[in-house]
Formats: sequence, C-alpha cells, structure tokens
Amino acid sequence: MNVLGLPEWPGAEFLLRSMLARLGAIMEDEKRPIPQKNLALDIFTMMGSTISDLQAHVRNSARTLQSIPSPHTNRLLKLIQIYQDETLDEQQLIRLSGPYRMVVEYLASKDGDAQVTSSLALILAHWAKACLHSVDKDESPQVLPADLLKIRNTIHDHTWLSSEYEFDTVDSTIARAAFNIITSVSQFCLHQKYIMKSLLLAINSPHPQLKSKGLKNVPQLLEKDPTILDRQPVVTQYIIKCSDDPSPMVRGSALGLLEKCMLLKPSLEKQAYVKPVLLAADENASVRKKALKLLKEIYQRNDSQEMRSIISIAFLKRLKDVED
Repeated sequence: MNVLGLPEWPGAEFLLRSMLARLGAIMEDEKRPIPQKNLALDIFTMMGSTISDLQAHVRNSARTLQSIPSPHTNRLLKLIQIYQDETLDEQQLIRLSGPYRMVVEYLASKDGDAQVTSSLALILAHWAKACLHSVDKDESPQVLPADLLKIRNTIHDHTWLSSEYEFDTVDSTIARAAFNIITSVSQFCLHQKYIMKSLLLAINSPHPQLKSKGLKNVPQLLEKDPTILDRQPVVTQYIIKCSDDPSPMVRGSALGLLEKCMLLKPSLEKQAYVKPVLLAADENASVRKKALKLLKEIYQRNDSQEMRSIISIAFLKRLKDVED
C-alpha cells in the first residue's frame, strides 16, 4: 500500500486488486470464522485510506505542476481537472502524448535496473491492453493503428519509442503525477465504493465483533477523507437507512454516524435532521436521548425557522417523559 502510485511499483495495484477480491470472498462466505472477517474489515479500512491518500495526491498535485516549466504540465493539469469533475476514465490516458507515454519515457531513461525493467514491461503491457480495449469498445478510439504498432515495438525493445520519436524529458515529479492519474482510475481505486459498502454492511451484522468493527472503521475513513460524502451519497443514505433497524444498538450507532457526517459536511443537516426528529420518539430511551442531544446541537447551529420549529415540536412532545 505504501508504494501505490509510484511508477517504479506498478504491480502494487494488481496485488491490491487481487487481495481485495479475496477479502471480498471472505466477507461473503457465511462459513468463514468471525476473526477472519474482522481482519478483512481492518484491511479494507487500510485500503480505503490508501485510495483516499492517492486521490488527495492527484487533486493536490495541480499546485506542484503549475510551478514546473514542462510541456507535459498542461496535459496533466487538464486531466486532473477532468478527474476532479469525476469524468476521467482510462481511455483518456492512452494517447501517445499522454500519461502512459510519460511514465514509459521516465522509466526507460532509468532502464538497466532489474526492477525498473520489470516495472516498465508491466506498464507497457497495461498500456497495450488499454489501447486494445479502446479499439474494441469505441468506434472512434483514442489511438490509431500506427500507435498500436509503436507500442508493440516498444514492448520488445523498451528504448524503441524514445529512440525513434522525440519526446520531452520527463522528471520524477511529472512521472509520479502521471502515474498517480493512471492509478486513480484503476480497478482497485474504483472499488472504494465497494470497500465503504462492506464496512457499512458490517454495522448491520448480527455478530457483535463485526458490528463493533464497522462502527469503528467507518468514521475513520470519513475523517480521513470527508469528500467521500460528496462522491458517494449512498454512504449517508445507508446510515439513514440503518437508523430504522430493529436493533436499538444499530439505531443508536447510526445516529452517532449521522452526527459525524453532519459535522464533516454541515450541508447535510437540512436533508438529514428529520431522521433524529423521528427518533426523538423512539421506543428505546437511549436512542431517544441521543436523538434529542443531536437535535439540540442542530438547533443551536442553524438559523432556519422551519428547522427550529420542527425541532422545537419534537422537544415539546417529550416534556411529559420523565426519562428524557
């Protein structure tokens, strides 16, 4: 995980993707022992955190690139903007002047070391596969047949492309930014939604250990990367759904998570405050108290007369309840 996104370690994404598939199989197998699933949830959390770090590096690399006088800078900045707009896919990276070419040229300049040679071979294989996928999938592919031939020749001779066709020098910063962009749309990184879903499902588990692990690890990921709430609205929706669970423990925990989400993303309060209003009349005293506490905080943070009015009614309904 520590080397994900480094051009010298392209195999990291493949290994993590394979591990993710195995961990997913463990979580879905009802016969697997709980300690194994508990460990899988911990590794899921580490993977989710690693993906968030990479995504943050891609977003923040724009500032670094702007200070580098390189002809490659503008190409990468445009791709970063597309990434931030959440419309970037692998087909936009395969052009002969794009990120794959930059990484290949960078590694080719260091060729001679066994590790670099194997890394270069793997990246060329990925590039070729992405190009072939583009040709098979798209009526207007991003690469021409002549480009495919050039990549094929470079697979056999790693220096062929740079020796036959001039390309501006690529330094380590440009290469790192280019490979981070490539990795950000890899299959492993695209599975962050699956990782979050697995952690959320653990909250509903009948097993106390898994439930506890889910309740602990979901906030960790959200604190690490609050933008998950923007990119994955399903997270908030699922937490709200959990607040309807038959178990008082799950309802109370969902309220705690909902409070965390509101603090990380205050704009959620206007659409999510209705749920603690409803839970203020919950049959369980502990859940009611949590809901009333959260409503008090929401009331104090907001000036909306409509919200304050609805919250006040919820409090007035509990005046006769000695437990509250």
